[in-house]
Amino acid sequence: MTLIKKLVLSGALVACVTGAAIAAHDWYDRRYAWPLAIQKYVIGENASDGATLIEYEGFSAFDQGAFTWRYASTDNAALRKLCGHDPVKNCHFVRSRFLTSNVLRMVSYERGILVVQEVWS
Repeated sequence: MTLIKKLVLSGALVACVTGAAIAAHDWYDRRYAWPLAIQKYVIGENASDGATLIEYEGFSAFDQGAFTWRYASTDNAALRKLCGHDPVKNCHFVRSRFLTSNVLRMVSYERGILVVQEVWS
């Protein structure tokens, strides 16, 4: 095999590995890191983590979009704190906070489901 062919094949391999690493990071960020950051921003702590993720959906186009994560959440310290005197099984709440003037972050809980959202308008 000539040196040029080896260089071309090496370059192609690097491009494939880099592309796979970027795709893996994007998948991790969208499904785990981003919703955890939203929870911290809105309610000050994480009431659920990626291990209990039920559903993820999202879209964006032309600087608008909406992303939603749904978690099966059980009784934990963060939920007890947010629910106050209500038992977690009877608790429901909605908290929201603007990240910027056109980006709204929300966390809600009802009937064992924690919903984390980010909406761009």
